[in-house]
Amino acid sequence: TVSALGYYEMMTYSFENPKVFDKLNVPPDNDMRNAIEISNPLNDDYKIMRTTTANAIISALATNQTTFRNESASLFEIAKTYTAEKLPLETQPKEEKWLTFGLYDKKADFYMIKGDVESILEHFGEKAEFLPENTLPFMHPGRTAKVVINKKEVGFVGEVHPAVLQNYGFSERAYIAILAFDVLLANVVASPKYKPAPRFPAVKRDIALLAKNSVLSAEIESAVIQKGGKILEEVSLFDVYKGAGVPEGEKSLAYSLVFRASDRTLTDAEVNAALEKILASVKEKTGAALRE
Repeated sequence: TVSALGYYEMMTYSFENPKVFDKLNVPPDNDMRNAIEISNPLNDDYKIMRTTTANAIISALATNQTTFRNESASLFEIAKTYTAEKLPLETQPKEEKWLTFGLYDKKADFYMIKGDVESILEHFGEKAEFLPENTLPFMHPGRTAKVVINKKEVGFVGEVHPAVLQNYGFSERAYIAILAFDVLLANVVASPKYKPAPRFPAVKRDIALLAKNSVLSAEIESAVIQKGGKILEEVSLFDVYKGAGVPEGEKSLAYSLVFRASDRTLTDAEVNAALEKILASVKEKTGAALRE
C-alpha cells in the first residue's frame, strides 16, 4: 500500500550517533535520549541503539535533496526502535516496530501526507482521529497531529520543524509520519467484507459553519456523525476560510454531507430533518453554527 502511494522503500541502520538528538532539537532531559550504548561500536556514528526513527527518515530525505539534488522524494521504512527499562541495561530492551515514511515536494503539504496516512489505515481496516500534537521537539507544533485509533494513540503525522530542517541542511519543507506497525498489524482485517453497489441515489448537501479558531474539525465531524443516523453515508471537510466576512477569532469550515438509504430514495423532508438534528448537535457540542 505504501509503495502504491508512490513511496520507495529504504533500509537504515539501527545504530546511530548520540549527536542526532541535538540535530532533532531533543531537550537534555527528554526520555528519547535514554539510548542503549553499544559496548564495541565500529565508530561514533554507530554508538547507540536508536530510540526513534525520525532521524533516519529526515536524514534520508535530506540526502536526496542536498546531495543528489532531487526535486522531490518519497521514502518509507519498517524498522525497530530499542528502549530500556533501566540504564545501564539489565534486561532485554523493548523492541517496537514502526512504519515510518516521509516526503518533500514543492506541491506537498500537511494534507497530502495526512491523506496518505488515511489511505494506509484504510488498508488495515482502521479509521483514525487526528488531534493536535505539540510535544515533539522535531515537529512543527502547529502542523502536526497525533494519530488516534479507538482512543489509543498510534503515532503522528506532520511537518518537520523548520529549525530541525535547517540542522539537516534542508531548503524545502518536509513531512513525515511514524505509526506503530505492530498495533496496525494486530487489527488488520484478514477478510475484507464487501457490500453491493448502491441501488438508490445519494443526496448531497454542502454546509458552511462558523466556529471559533480553537474548535477542531474532528470535533465537528464527530458531532455530525453522532446525529447523522443510518442515512448519513459520508462527511468530508473541503474548505477552511478566514478573512473578509468572517469575524475575528473565527473560521468558516465547509463540509460536504452525503445521505443515502439502502432501501429507498430519500425525500427532501428526510434529509432536511437529519440536517436539522446535525446542526443542533454541532452547535450544542462545539458552538459552531450555520454561516448565513
